[in-house]
Amino acid sequence: MSGRDPIDRLRSSKGEWPLPSEALRARVVAMPMRTAAIGWADRAWFSRTWRLGMAAAAIGLVAADVWVASGDGPTRAIVRDDTERRTLEELVRSAGLPEDMAASVARRSLAPARASALDRDSLITGGDR
Repeated sequence: MSGRDPIDRLRSSKGEWPLPSEALRARVVAMPMRTAAIGWADRAWFSRTWRLGMAAAAIGLVAADVWVASGDGPTRAIVRDDTERRTLEELVRSAGLPEDMAASVARRSLAPARASALDRDSLITGGDR
C-alpha cells in the first residue's frame, strides 16, 4: 500500500467528517502558544550581520596573510642569507675543500650578480659584441 492510497480512500468516502465540539475548540484556542526554541547557531547563521561579518573576517585574514608574507623584511633576509651561506659552506666542505675556500665559495655564490661593462652595453644595445 502506498502513501497515496489512504488519502485517496479518505477523499472518496461519502461520509463527512464530524466537526469538533465547542468545548474542544475552546480548549485548543485557550492553550498558550509555544514558540519553537531557536538556538544561537540558527540566529547567527540566518543573521545578515553575522554572515557579512564572517565574510569580512575571512577576507581580512587572507589579506593579512598576504601582507605579512609579502613583507620580506631585513630580519628575514638576514636569516635566510645566513642559512643559505651555512648550507653552502657545509656542502662545499663535504666535497673536500678547506674551510676558507668553502666560506669564499659560499660568499661569492650568494653575492648579487654584477654585470660587466661589456654585458651592460650588450644589454642596452641588444648586440652581441
